[in-house]
Amino acid sequence: MAARKADFGANHQPYKMSFTSGGLFLNESVIVAELHVAGEDWKVTLSRALEEGATSLPKAASNRRTLREIVNRLMTLTEDEIQFFISEPGRQEQQLSRCL
Repeated sequence: MAARKADFGANHQPYKMSFTSGGLFLNESVIVAELHVAGEDWKVTLSRALEEGATSLPKAASNRRTLREIVNRLMTLTEDEIQFFISEPGRQEQQLSRCL
């Protein structure tokens, strides 16, 4: 399936619909969303997530790839959607917000 081209400019990769393994890495996505500072470049968030070990994957390459894909998904959300995603205690609601 082709990637959806978003209007993020040259520095951002489009959301890759093929990234569906790991139950969408919901727990890791919440951690990365919590690490993101509003208005901050997502590259900084990605670096922070790598430094803080936001995933428990055994290999560094897997960590980088997974976190990069999580950031690519999260960056498609608005700040309000990110706040809802990290503050919503219900797993079902968090999963639904990933579909926004």
